[in-house]
Amino acid sequence: VRGLPFEQPERLVWIASVARDRPDAPFTLPEFLDYRAQTRSVRIAGYANLSAILEGPSGPVRVQGLRLSADGLDVLGARPSFGRLLTEADDAPGAPRVVVLGYGYWRQAFGGDPGVTGRSLRINGEAHTIVGVLPRFCPLPMRNVDVVVPLDPTSDPRRNARGSVNFLRLFGRVAPGATVAGAARELNQVATRLREQFPTEYAAKQGVRVTPLQDYLATTLRPTLLILLACVGLMVAV
Repeated sequence: VRGLPFEQPERLVWIASVARDRPDAPFTLPEFLDYRAQTRSVRIAGYANLSAILEGPSGPVRVQGLRLSADGLDVLGARPSFGRLLTEADDAPGAPRVVVLGYGYWRQAFGGDPGVTGRSLRINGEAHTIVGVLPRFCPLPMRNVDVVVPLDPTSDPRRNARGSVNFLRLFGRVAPGATVAGAARELNQVATRLREQFPTEYAAKQGVRVTPLQDYLATTLRPTLLILLACVGLMVAV
């Protein structure tokens, strides 16, 4: 409903894999790394769902987590509520484990305590240092995020598995001087090269679709907005 609260939001795009039976499919980890390395017209970030179990004084609690390429929030142009967000260095091999809290979870679990940075939080059995809190309004395709950790692609066992599961969603920021249409052409050129290089693994992949992020988010929220509009209409009618 409102514009994206990021720097130059008109340059943000949603990037989807076009498969034979699905026009908005995710990517494999090797694909993400290939597109990011071979594309100049758009800076690409990726994320995946994380089933996160937090260990607290009252026992383990399941929360909604996100694995995000560590420069992803910088790609969005987001600013933290306080502390810092993830940086590219957080994805480096051997980097300390860090976590950024979602604004709502920070308020709920920590009472909005600004002194939360520097504390340790155990996620899926691993200790992570809290470094910051997301903006209060941070619209992402995945909503109600409680914790965000680095993607850490180098330690992922699927790093070089071309035929592995498609689990990464991609978004990006179009470079200065480039256009959305130009970014789409360049990404599809990479897709063509990958199909030629790996014909078996990428046989079902037909290309890449690039959509302004504002448009994509509006489309995914439309069913919810229609339900809310219907509810308001009923209340007014009564």
